[in-house]
Amino acid sequence: MSLLLRTIEGIQVRAQRADKHQQNLIASTLKMRVQVLQGVYNMYYEFCRQKADLLVQLEEKQLEVIPDDALLHD
Repeated sequence: MSLLLRTIEGIQVRAQRADKHQQNLIASTLKMRVQVLQGVYNMYYEFCRQKADLLVQLEEKQLEVIPDDALLHD
């Protein structure tokens, strides 16, 4: 995820430079690329959050199956 964030930041810098030098077509293209990558980042983040929630649920379910006295002997 950090690689994706660094890529987004790099493209944002390039878009700002293009704006500064009045290269509107390049700036627009770069801004669209940033928006797409931000969408990918958000989707990946949501996917990871859902998987983390699933792991928590599975751990809770597993602890329900293990008797409490079995935990004391470890």
